[in-house]
Amino acid sequence: MNNSVLKELVNINSDSANSKGIRACMDILIRHASSLGLKSDLLKIDTDNPILKVISGKGRSKRLLLVGHVDTVFAENWGPLTSADGIFRGPGVQDMKAGLMMMFALARKFRDDPLIELTLLINSDEEIGSLNSIEIFRETAAVCDMGLVFEGVAREIGFIVKRKGIAEFHLYSKGTAAHAGNAFHQGKNAIVELMQAVRSILREASGLPKEVTLNLGKFLGGGKLNIVPDHAEAHFDLRYSQISQFDKVLGIFQKHISDMKTLTLEYKNKRPPMETAVPDEIIAQLSRLFEKHGEPCEPASSGGCSDGNFLSSFGIPVLDGLGPRGGGDHTSDEFTIEASIINRINALSDFIRNI
Repeated sequence: MNNSVLKELVNINSDSANSKGIRACMDILIRHASSLGLKSDLLKIDTDNPILKVISGKGRSKRLLLVGHVDTVFAENWGPLTSADGIFRGPGVQDMKAGLMMMFALARKFRDDPLIELTLLINSDEEIGSLNSIEIFRETAAVCDMGLVFEGVAREIGFIVKRKGIAEFHLYSKGTAAHAGNAFHQGKNAIVELMQAVRSILREASGLPKEVTLNLGKFLGGGKLNIVPDHAEAHFDLRYSQISQFDKVLGIFQKHISDMKTLTLEYKNKRPPMETAVPDEIIAQLSRLFEKHGEPCEPASSGGCSDGNFLSSFGIPVLDGLGPRGGGDHTSDEFTIEASIINRINALSDFIRNI
């Protein structure tokens, strides 16, 4: 793996909104692809969040889609890449610039393979929902046999076979403003109305399976204390494992909307759950190879999302969390375990060759 390229990538801020930094990182990856003898194309170049496509291999017997993202969550970088005691530290190193370098290392290994074709897709809007890249993923997944996602994982995890879906619910209450002293009973308190609805919604949702979590993350309303508030809003984050669970929660909200005419609802199903269709024997095979190369091998589930959620919904089997081990994602403690990068490249090389 080329540590100098990783250093260049980490030291450039590529927040999802930083189009200049994103383009600089894409230019680095295009040059790196060229140095490895790989063909690359930058797609959607007229947008702030382009996608890089790289092709490796000469075969059609086995077509695999490797996915990663170059964007990070940091509006400003909190430091440069450092390396000490077998640990890389830096903004975006684990989520997920080291994973990108693993993708390119594998692409180099299979550059001249007569049976295998690897398609690398690297987007720059993953942290904000992948809305600009989702159709490119859909089109490419349609001609591939399996998706491999190179998000990093916690130090104790092997790889990820399931991810929860994520949705947002936004509930609004409209009341009637009135003077809190002179005309209190002429008003209708939007906060009180919303509180009652929220209590009922959370009480009913608590009866769903434990893996379904509905988090009331924000509650706003009112203004001056001497006015009966005429508006209030509550915002929820839903994590769920099956589409039927999303439908159930939506039904709970809709029931309370119909019961209380002062309420309105907006919702967004941001990413479906990743329910891998990879056969058990393939998962066991990858576990054995990870163990052989000195890596934790236990497949895991995650409450977080990735582009693997979308790939799974497009109908191809998906393995996720194939990037390096580390931690501190989205914080100034972000780190990657250097040895895990090489170990996993070697394990995945054997896996791709033998599946």
